[in-house]
Amino acid sequence: SLINRLTAQAGVKPVGHVPPWLMRLLLGRPLVDSLLTSARVSNQKAKQVLGWQPTYRTFDEGIPAVIQALDAFSA
Repeated sequence: SLINRLTAQAGVKPVGHVPPWLMRLLLGRPLVDSLLTSARVSNQKAKQVLGWQPTYRTFDEGIPAVIQALDAFSA
Protein backbone atom coordinates (compact mmCIF):
# COMPACT_ATOMS: atom_id res chain seq x y z
CA SER A 1 0.00 0.00 0.00
CA LEU A 2 1.04 3.60 -0.48
CA ILE A 3 1.15 4.29 3.26
CA ASN A 4 3.34 1.27 3.96
CA ARG A 5 5.72 2.22 1.11
CA LEU A 6 6.05 5.74 2.53
CA THR A 7 6.57 4.57 6.11
CA ALA A 8 9.18 2.00 5.01
CA GLN A 9 11.17 4.69 3.20
CA ALA A 10 10.84 7.02 6.21
CA GLY A 11 12.16 4.31 8.54
CA VAL A 12 8.89 4.20 10.47
CA LYS A 13 7.10 1.03 11.54
CA PRO A 14 4.39 0.14 9.00
CA VAL A 15 0.91 1.03 10.16
CA GLY A 16 -0.78 -1.88 8.43
CA HIS A 17 -4.28 -1.38 7.13
CA VAL A 18 -6.18 1.70 8.24
CA PRO A 19 -9.74 1.93 6.93
CA PRO A 20 -10.33 4.94 4.67
CA TRP A 21 -13.18 6.21 6.85
CA LEU A 22 -10.84 6.37 9.85
CA MET A 23 -8.09 8.07 7.86
CA ARG A 24 -10.64 10.67 6.67
CA LEU A 25 -11.53 11.42 10.30
CA LEU A 26 -7.87 11.81 11.26
CA LEU A 27 -6.43 13.51 8.17
CA GLY A 28 -9.41 15.01 6.40
CA ARG A 29 -11.34 13.92 3.35
CA PRO A 30 -9.40 15.91 0.69
CA LEU A 31 -5.99 14.48 1.65
CA VAL A 32 -7.19 10.89 1.98
CA ASP A 33 -9.23 11.01 -1.21
CA SER A 34 -6.25 12.43 -3.11
CA LEU A 35 -4.09 9.54 -1.88
CA LEU A 36 -6.68 6.91 -2.75
CA THR A 37 -7.69 8.25 -6.17
CA SER A 38 -5.87 6.85 -9.16
CA ALA A 39 -4.51 9.65 -11.31
CA ARG A 40 -2.64 7.78 -13.99
CA VAL A 41 -1.68 10.21 -16.70
CA SER A 42 0.81 10.29 -19.51
CA ASN A 43 3.73 12.69 -19.46
CA GLN A 44 4.42 12.05 -23.16
CA LYS A 45 3.19 15.49 -24.30
CA ALA A 46 5.37 17.32 -21.75
CA LYS A 47 8.33 15.29 -22.95
CA GLN A 48 7.65 16.01 -26.62
CA VAL A 49 6.61 19.67 -26.44
CA LEU A 50 8.75 20.91 -23.55
CA GLY A 51 11.64 18.48 -23.64
CA TRP A 52 10.84 17.69 -20.02
CA GLN A 53 12.21 14.59 -18.32
CA PRO A 54 11.08 13.31 -14.91
CA THR A 55 13.58 13.66 -12.10
CA TYR A 56 12.83 10.15 -10.82
CA ARG A 57 12.14 7.11 -12.97
CA THR A 58 9.54 5.64 -10.59
CA PHE A 59 7.33 6.80 -7.75
CA ASP A 60 9.32 4.72 -5.25
CA GLU A 61 12.61 6.31 -6.32
CA GLY A 62 11.18 9.76 -5.54
CA ILE A 63 9.88 8.95 -2.05
CA PRO A 64 13.13 9.79 -0.18
CA ALA A 65 13.25 13.25 -1.81
CA VAL A 66 9.63 13.89 -0.81
CA ILE A 67 10.33 12.84 2.79
CA GLN A 68 13.39 15.10 2.89
CA ALA A 69 11.39 18.03 1.52
CA LEU A 70 8.63 17.47 4.06
CA ASP A 71 11.18 17.33 6.88
CA ALA A 72 12.72 20.61 5.71
CA PHE A 73 9.26 22.20 5.39
CA SER A 74 8.21 21.19 8.91
CA ALA A 75 11.48 22.32 10.54
